[in-house]
Amino acid sequence: MPSNVNGIGTTYFGASNREPNGSFVTTEWFILLGVPLVPLRSLRVRYQGESNSWGRTSKSYAILGPEPLDRRLVLRAYAWWLIPIVLTILLGAVGGGELAGILMVVGIGFWVLVFPSLYKAQ
Repeated sequence: MPSNVNGIGTTYFGASNREPNGSFVTTEWFILLGVPLVPLRSLRVRYQGESNSWGRTSKSYAILGPEPLDRRLVLRAYAWWLIPIVLTILLGAVGGGELAGILMVVGIGFWVLVFPSLYKAQ
């Protein structure tokens, strides 16, 4: 199972090839500051619910088996994560000035703090 502390570790991102039994293919990623950097493997999983431990809530998945690395999920994650971050940094670097710096910080903050909940598996 993926595990991370303060946004550093592993997590599941994306979902494809859903089956009637509720299972789907997801990709496990190495993440840094919540941003997926390296795809590790794809798995067929089924969501089992949330569990609470030591005051933290985590989602639980039953791993049904390995799958070939899903290139579509990998490309989609890179497109959703890295392209907007790079564009935001370029906007701040090219635009210059105080407003561009503020926009850069807000943009990166959105993609790092808000976006993970929009794209995570299940």
